[in-house]
Amino acid sequence: AQLVLYHSDFITAAGLPGVELNARGRLRLEKLSELMPMSMCPLVIEVNEQDPTLNAARRAHVAALLQQAFAEFPDERVVIGRPVAR
Repeated sequence: AQLVLYHSDFITAAGLPGVELNARGRLRLEKLSELMPMSMCPLVIEVNEQDPTLNAARRAHVAALLQQAFAEFPDERVVIGRPVAR
């Protein structure tokens, strides 16, 4: 339930939904990436019900960042979904 990136992690400076992580989101991903080697749970990106294209772009962006951080990071560990905890 802790390995989640929320909509707010992708909000642009103009207040619009974005593809790339904002400063808060990058910091959150950095903290989450410390937990990922200790867990086989996926990293969940909160789903945007209205825009599947945005979901796919966010997933690709986060997966690319994680592949830079970890030489071999499986794409299937980054998923789009609903957070378990609210």
